[in-house]
Amino acid sequence: MASSGKRANNLPTQANNLINILKAHPEVIVEYQQAEKQLEQSGEFDTTDDFTLVVQPWFTNATLPHYSNGTFNKEFWAADCYHYSSYGHALLSTWFWQNMLQPVGAKTINANLSVPALPLACPDPSCPYIRTTKNSINCQQFNGTCISNGSICTKGSNCCSGLCFNRKCS
Repeated sequence: MASSGKRANNLPTQANNLINILKAHPEVIVEYQQAEKQLEQSGEFDTTDDFTLVVQPWFTNATLPHYSNGTFNKEFWAADCYHYSSYGHALLSTWFWQNMLQPVGAKTINANLSVPALPLACPDPSCPYIRTTKNSINCQQFNGTCISNGSICTKGSNCCSGLCFNRKCS
């Protein structure tokens, strides 16, 4: 049985035990997802412009990767059959990136993991940012804002010489 704070003597056994627990109690996964969404919607992390919490739900109804003949695509997994392979990570990252650029409330929840989310998404020119709860409601308040040398800058300020998704912040 996996125990918090303990070192794993046999990680595959611990992983298998966790999978069996989750199979026996699938409601735990749903409850966790609901708790994440409630935390996002609480506004607790929307009090500043430089930090937030956004749930990326693209994996909610994901279709596992299969070949066109219907057999399971084993290339998706690493040799331990538990972690993702580099191919799996590359494919998952396309869906994650797409979700980050979609407005909160309009994010994809049905990812087909047999194919990457191509072409890779580009930021909406009217809101050229990774989408947050605040900029999904009103992106105009953030136009002309960028990050330069780790600081948030606004249009016309001295530090705003960086680029914001290929737009000059001046």
